[in-house]
This record gives sequence, structure tokens and C-alpha cells, in this order.
Amino acid sequence: MTTSETVTLTHADLVEATLTNADLDGTTLKNLSAETPTRVVSLSRTSRTARGIQHQQAFAVNVLSWEQRDLMRHFAVGEPHQRFDGVPYNSKRGQPVLPGTSADVVCSVKSVHEEGDHVLLVGQVVESTHTPEQTPVIYHRHHQHPVPAADGAVS
Repeated sequence: MTTSETVTLTHADLVEATLTNADLDGTTLKNLSAETPTRVVSLSRTSRTARGIQHQQAFAVNVLSWEQRDLMRHFAVGEPHQRFDGVPYNSKRGQPVLPGTSADVVCSVKSVHEEGDHVLLVGQVVESTHTPEQTPVIYHRHHQHPVPAADGAVS
């Protein structure tokens, strides 16, 4: 059984995303480097997610589309072991990837750093898919919003 938690990418990547792994209850994800595509995930040191990612040495990031905005709440609440119940997903490199997303990114763990009560997991991007016709959704000030394209259009 897989679980997931909704997390927010910040700054240039401010979109709503679902971070997935075999045991996941994550919090924060950010781009770390574009030159060598990497992402950093900040998780509580005691979380099932941190243990799951370290055990599998991999994780996936699903950038939810505007059409998937209802999944934000679905993955954010309820029992972690039931979050994928009724939600279709595929496997990329052993990680759960949701169909219909604006983008997905699969990472292998490159390094782990403990900081305070959190662990920072640095992941090297090993595979990614972008679906430009799917408008990403952001969560800002307790509301969901579609991210307009560079030309201002929302598909």
C-alpha cells in the first residue's frame, strides 16, 4: 500500500504537488540545482516518509493539475495507508506517479542531512515528464488557484 502527502514547491516552482513514496507523510520540497537537476525534501526526522524514502532511496513528485485539485485534500487528510485507495497511479522506477498531472519528477536519493528535528533528503532527478496542456494548481492563502501559462491563458 502506498501513501502520500500534499506538499508545496516554493519560489519559482510554486505549484501544488503530491510527493509519493511507499510510506509518505512529507512536508516541503524545493529545487536545489538546475545544473545537475536536484530536489531537496525537508521532513520530520521521525516521519514514516523520511524512513520510507531512505529505505527505498527514491521518491516521486507529482505536480497536480487544476483538474486534480480535489486530490489535494484527499492526500492531505485521512489515514496515510488509505490515501491511494480509489486513486489510480502508475509506477515509474518503482515510485507511484499519478496520471493526468501537470508534471512528475522521479528522484534517487543522492544525500541525507540531519538538521534540527528534520532531515533533508537531496534527490537527483532520474526521470521527469511535463504535460504543458495540464494547468498546474497552486495553494495560496488557503485557496486553490490555476497557474496561468506564460501568455496568461489557463487551459
